[in-house]
Amino acid sequence: MKDNFLCIFILALLFVSQACFASHRSNTSRYSGYIVIANSNNQSVSLLNPKFEFVRQLLALDGTSTDTPEGITSFDQNNILVAIDGIDRIVKVNLDTLDESIFHMNIGLSGNIRNVTQLRSGDFLVVESNNVERFDNQGNRVGIDWPKPLQSIAGGMDNLKNHDGFVLCSRYSAAKIASYNEDGAMLAFSNSDIPGTKDVTDCAGAEDGRIAAAFSGLKDTIRIYKNASLSEVECDFHNPTIMAGPSAIAFLKSGNLMVADNTNNLFIEIDKSCKLKRRFSSHIHSGVTDLFVIP
Repeated sequence: MKDNFLCIFILALLFVSQACFASHRSNTSRYSGYIVIANSNNQSVSLLNPKFEFVRQLLALDGTSTDTPEGITSFDQNNILVAIDGIDRIVKVNLDTLDESIFHMNIGLSGNIRNVTQLRSGDFLVVESNNVERFDNQGNRVGIDWPKPLQSIAGGMDNLKNHDGFVLCSRYSAAKIASYNEDGAMLAFSNSDIPGTKDVTDCAGAEDGRIAAAFSGLKDTIRIYKNASLSEVECDFHNPTIMAGPSAIAFLKSGNLMVADNTNNLFIEIDKSCKLKRRFSSHIHSGVTDLFVIP
């Protein structure tokens, strides 16, 4: 009898441990580390594997309008969200079936749609002209305390990977990069001290807490900060021969940074010390508006 109870107990433990393992595994996409690229010139979104090899086209807009995919983020392990400017909307795209559905489309979402990111709470933020809108995971607009006018002419945005919050950056006279908590309260900000180079075209957060910013101007520079306090610069990358118009950046799973340059139509990879690792061209580079690495 004791042996029977022992067997049942062991089987129960195995069942629970396998269930926990399956639950944990289901929260990680099988596309983890894959790279999603949004292009304005051919109005498309494409998928690359971690070796930068083309996998498939995820979304192709019909070309009959000025619609442009501007931002990408994860929805769950099987789907991404794409923020589209033109007929302003957020669409959900399945990574396998390519099924497309409307996540949010409403007269309240209008203006210049520039980016989207998912917070650790599960809500989503969308950059809309000078405001940042917030939506729950059902696509419902959060109207209490949102939208918020966090920055003028904001564009780049990414979530903070190691704690709650996000980073947002902007161009022109009020150009800056700033970090915020999930409620939209500013934690820190930084302006460029690079001569003639003020615009921040994109910004990104790494798993280890580092923050990267793409500064565009007379001296195009990728700057990596130690953390979201933005008070300590770890390194800068500047190479006018290959980088003359950085438009989008994203941290790879390795911790290196991927950069899209829209002047030379190149992708660039720099390591953690801002040293050039590789540069390459691709047929899918066609006016890159956003880069996203699937977590």
